[in-house]
Amino acid sequence: MSVHHVEQVMGTVVSIDIVDTDDTSLVGDLVQWFHHVDQVFSPYKENSPISRIGRGELSIDDPELPDSTANEIVDVLERCSSLHTETNGVFDVWSLPSPNGTRFDPCGYVKGWSVECAAALVEQRGFSRYLINAGGDMAMNGLGLDGQPWRVGVRRAEDANALALVVQNDGTRLGIATSGSYERGAH
Repeated sequence: MSVHHVEQVMGTVVSIDIVDTDDTSLVGDLVQWFHHVDQVFSPYKENSPISRIGRGELSIDDPELPDSTANEIVDVLERCSSLHTETNGVFDVWSLPSPNGTRFDPCGYVKGWSVECAAALVEQRGFSRYLINAGGDMAMNGLGLDGQPWRVGVRRAEDANALALVVQNDGTRLGIATSGSYERGAH
C-alpha cells in the first residue's frame, strides 16, 4: 500500500510518494504546505510577502504578517545570510535579478528548505519510507514500494533526455538538489 500524488506548484511539479500508508490526509497537508510556501516566498507573485519585502513595502515585524509566517521568513533569511557568509558572498539573495523587478530572490534556498520541512512532517506522522521531489530538490528515506532503494536519475544539463548519473539511497535519509535550465529556463 502506498500513496502517490503529483501537484503543480511553485512553478514546477512536486511529486509525493509515501510507502506503507493510504493516508491521503497527509498528502493533503503536504500539498497545502507547498502551496503555502509558494504564496509566501514566490517572487513571481506580486503580492507575496517576499515580493513586498523586496520592494520595501513590508517588514518582518509588520502586524499584517502572521507570526508563523514571519518566523518562517526569518528562519529562511537567517539561513540565507549564513550561506552568504559560508560561500564568501557567492550565495547572495539580495543581488539576484528577481521576477518581481527587485534584486531579492531567496528561491535558491526555499525550494530545498520546503522539501526538508515536508520530509520532517512525513516523519513526524510516523512514516519512514518516502520520496518527495520538487522539481529536482528531493528528500527520500527508507526503501521504495518494491523494497529496493529509491533510485533517482539526474539529467545531463546539455541533454534533458540523457542521464548524467543515477543516485540511490541505502535505505537511510538522503537529500538531493539539482538545477538545470531544462526545468525552468535560465536561472
